Amino acid sequence: MVTMGWLAAATTRIRCGTSVLVLPMRNPFVAAKQVATLHRLSGARITLGVGIGWDADEFTAVGADFGSRAARTDEAIALLRHLFTTGRGPFEGRWYGFETGVFEPRPNGPVPVMTGGVTDAALRRAAKFADIWQGVGLDPTAFGERLAYLRASTNGRTVYPGTRTFARVTLPSA
Repeated sequence: MVTMGWLAAATTRIRCGTSVLVLPMRNPFVAAKQVATLHRLSGARITLGVGIGWDADEFTAVGADFGSRAARTDEAIALLRHLFTTGRGPFEGRWYGFETGVFEPRPNGPVPVMTGGVTDAALRRAAKFADIWQGVGLDPTAFGERLAYLRASTNGRTVYPGTRTFARVTLPSA
């Protein structure tokens, strides 16, 4: 988040975002405040990429429950959307909620939410909550198959597909 703030301040056109912010390891109210502030200060150039995480040891290290991470991520995304659009209570979920209060400053426009993953559950999450789906580690055929599954699950919502690629550059030795 700090790096995105610096990048947003140092640029005027580049979009900034997290590839994967492991949301269930964080307080979603704090994450919402950080993202909303960055989005406003950057001129609406922030994309929030979230994931559920995969390393149980990381969750243990921060005192977060590994077993409920998927459901807590879904609820946290719903909470962030509520805070970003409504800015007021009530919000009542299984893990997160509040009755009263005001969330300001709200983002100046929608904050695109990106989720990743290639499992059926990850694609259902993307279909329900995401604006962008990031498929990683798939060959073109598998990407097409996963994209078809995603599109069949969106109930008419638009979810933009994307992928992250890696390039290895080898410099000649001196």
